[in-house]
Amino acid sequence: MILQTEFLVPTCAVAITSSVFVALFVKFGSIGDFFIVIEHYTYTKILTYVLMFALFYLFCLFVRIFAFPGLSSAEMTQIYQKLNQTLANTYIRILQWLNVTDILQPKVITALLLSTSLAQLQIATQLFEARVNVIYGEQQQFEMLRGQQLRHKKRLVKRLYFEIIRPIILIPIVLCVTLILQSDTKGSLFAILKQHLQSSDLFMRSSLFVALHIGINYFKTVILLLINSVQILFYKDNQFGVNLVLTFCNAFFDFLETAVLTINSANTGLVAFRGIELSSIIDKFKNIMDDKFHMGHEEGQQGQNKEKPKDKKEDVPLEQRSRAQYLFFSDLLDLIDQLRETRKSLAKFVLALKSFKRMGKFEEPTLEDLYKTSDIEAIKKDLESFLEQAPCSICLSPMDIITEKNQCKKLNCQHCYHTGCIRQWIVQGNAKCPICNKEIFEGGEKLLLQLDDPIPDDNVIPDFGDHAVQQPDVPKLELPDVESSNEDHHEPVFTEEKIPPYQLDEQKVPKAEIKNEPEKKLEQKKELVNAVKEPVQPIQKQEPKKQPENLPEVQVAVQKQVQQIIQPEVQIMQEEVQQETKEEVFNLEESNEFKIEESEQNQFQLEESEEIKQEIQQEIIKEEQINQDPEPLQNTVFEYKQVEQIEEELMNELILEPIEIITKKPKTKKKTIQNLHSPFGQNKIKLGEIPIYTQQDVEHIDEALLMKEIKIQIKQYLDCFKSIREHRNNYALQRQIFEHINGTETEITVENSNKKEE
Repeated sequence: MILQTEFLVPTCAVAITSSVFVALFVKFGSIGDFFIVIEHYTYTKILTYVLMFALFYLFCLFVRIFAFPGLSSAEMTQIYQKLNQTLANTYIRILQWLNVTDILQPKVITALLLSTSLAQLQIATQLFEARVNVIYGEQQQFEMLRGQQLRHKKRLVKRLYFEIIRPIILIPIVLCVTLILQSDTKGSLFAILKQHLQSSDLFMRSSLFVALHIGINYFKTVILLLINSVQILFYKDNQFGVNLVLTFCNAFFDFLETAVLTINSANTGLVAFRGIELSSIIDKFKNIMDDKFHMGHEEGQQGQNKEKPKDKKEDVPLEQRSRAQYLFFSDLLDLIDQLRETRKSLAKFVLALKSFKRMGKFEEPTLEDLYKTSDIEAIKKDLESFLEQAPCSICLSPMDIITEKNQCKKLNCQHCYHTGCIRQWIVQGNAKCPICNKEIFEGGEKLLLQLDDPIPDDNVIPDFGDHAVQQPDVPKLELPDVESSNEDHHEPVFTEEKIPPYQLDEQKVPKAEIKNEPEKKLEQKKELVNAVKEPVQPIQKQEPKKQPENLPEVQVAVQKQVQQIIQPEVQIMQEEVQQETKEEVFNLEESNEFKIEESEQNQFQLEESEEIKQEIQQEIIKEEQINQDPEPLQNTVFEYKQVEQIEEELMNELILEPIEIITKKPKTKKKTIQNLHSPFGQNKIKLGEIPIYTQQDVEHIDEALLMKEIKIQIKQYLDCFKSIREHRNNYALQRQIFEHINGTETEITVENSNKKEE
């Protein structure tokens, strides 16, 4: 069912486009007119692209069915996502080859078949390379698996090996057959390649280079697969040497691909730009980079006119040159991508060579490096717990240097890894430690110096020989918050605009010196305020600071002029400081009186708390007597009455108690509302939770359980009344504090309180 849905869309596209082309061919009657119509009209070009893309997709499906039968649809989609750019380049290359060939020539069908087959072979080699990478990934998991999982993984790898046998056989056969069928001469394969190379036809030579590119990719994949398989089967211990061979082969084949693409680009460039100046070539390259899908036709050929061209044979050389130019720039872009891949492979080879030479010089980690202890006996007793404390940061498996030796390495940066893990990390092109990002093969002394470097100071410029300069400390001026200050109290805000500009001996005074003076005054003001909070002492006038004798005369003159400019503002500040000191002294006296009142209130509260404790002890004694009383029901009735009396007394006290008369404003220190204490505390008591029993429940109820529940409810009521009493005691104090914060004075007479009582 999946295959049917995959084939449905491309098959319908092929059927619709082919029916349109058949109708056009029947209408015009000759193949020449038919191809002219296809080339000169936009809609026919679009239908041609759709037909080619549908055929291309169908051919990909056939390649998957015959060459890769074990490849699922999900894996196929993943591979296509990775090879989107390759597919697009292949499709564009088919259109390029068609444009290079003249559609009026009889060889156009042969060229179409050759270009399509070479494009599909390129896709097949990419699929083959992707399947080989899957085998690499499965083989790398052998070391981490044991038992049945290892056997299952080996069976999977064998199945993948049998699957890639088909593309290994089919790709070279199809490649040779396509080259033989396209050539006119008969003979060996080398004779056919020589004919393609010596041919004057641009399409013949470009197809030869594409075939060489496919062959190099194929042989590179096969040889790397063989080397990797030999390593796993026979050379497990010598992984560094085998990796060196792998990276060398990869770099060698990448250099071959680069050489082929370079020759191909030079070949098309000679045809495209013969007798053209360099400036026009640069303009062409800019246009190609702006629009890769531009087909290189002249503007008149896009057209809407339905007239046939007058002389097609005269325009052929110009069209061939424009098509060759586009083909050259497309090959040039492929060459740039290949140069990037070659650089990466060369870097991997250099790293593999360094690892082969220097990895043996790295020391093995000690017990203290991994397990933070050197006691072997303690480690052997609890080996599993110690192994969990020392995992490899790459594979996350524990590092065991007791049972398995020569399996771990310590780098110059003192980080430890498995030997195979760090080797694979280096071969993939990473030259730095995975944790600290330090160079792996850097000299040990240089690396230790980097690790021990102190934290650089932001105020010091780096050392440039003997001319190290220290940056001046320019403090920032902290402006007071005008919005938060009171309305009656205004502080002067110092800005740069208040200080007039001036000059002295044609030298401007730096802004840092102008800013420092008002800031110093603000600091002196803060020091005075802090001094008032301590035991009050007479304020001493600060003597002006003496200027050092060694200062230059210019700086002394500048400072004198700054003092003359800021002198009126300094006098205003001194007066304000004196006023503030007086206010602070008055506030301190008020705070001392408030502390005395607080101490008296605390003593009163302590006495009340002792009375409450005594009441609680009496209640506990009563409860014990109730437990021993043979008639508990009578006692409970008595307690209920007692509770009702206490409740009535408390309510009367809350309502009828006269409020204290406040004749003077309490001299208290200002407090924030957040510091007020909640009268009920954190624990809240829920009232009215006495259970209600039906008649059936009463018949089967246990008297002991009933008495316990009643006692619990009584205790809850008593706790509630105690909290109400505490609230009554703290109510007056809290009201005074709130009124003091709000700045209001309340005077309540006895008459007002009597009215409230009524």
